[in-house]
Order: sequence, then structure tokens, then C-alpha cells
Amino acid sequence: GTPLEYATFIYGVLGAVIVGWMVTIGAIVRGPLRRGEPWAWWAVTISVGVWFLLDTGISIVLGFVSHGIFNLGFLAALAVPLVQLRPRN
Repeated sequence: GTPLEYATFIYGVLGAVIVGWMVTIGAIVRGPLRRGEPWAWWAVTISVGVWFLLDTGISIVLGFVSHGIFNLGFLAALAVPLVQLRPRN
């Protein structure tokens, strides 16, 4: 295929992975995390942390520093509820 078809394919696959990930995270948040199960907090927190480190690191290495800065704001927005939901066990 053409470069445009390949880019469309890559973005389509990436979008599908993100939607699948968010369905899983949504199910964890609405069920086990809401019930205060510690494993659910760790699963969401580690997932967010891995996303942040990989996405931001790759963005900076490839020269897209502005995207890395954007990620900082997004991380802060996610950190507030995660800190509030942290299990107190």
C-alpha cells in the first residue's frame, strides 16, 4: 500500500488498542476500584505510569517535547483522582 494507507492502518490499529485498553480500565474503575479493592488501584496506577513514561520518553527522544509537556498536564489530571482513591489499608 501507499504511505498514506500504511499511516491510516497504523492509526487504526493504535486507536483500536487504546479503545480496548480504556474499556478494561473503565470496567476496573466502575467495579473493583469503586469498591476500594487495592489491586484495582495498583492496576490503574501502574497502567497510567507505564503509559506516561513510555509515551513521554518516546515523544522527547523523537523531538516532540511539546507532546511530553502536554502529557504532564494529563498526568496531573489523572493523579488527582488516583491519589484520592488510594486504598487506606
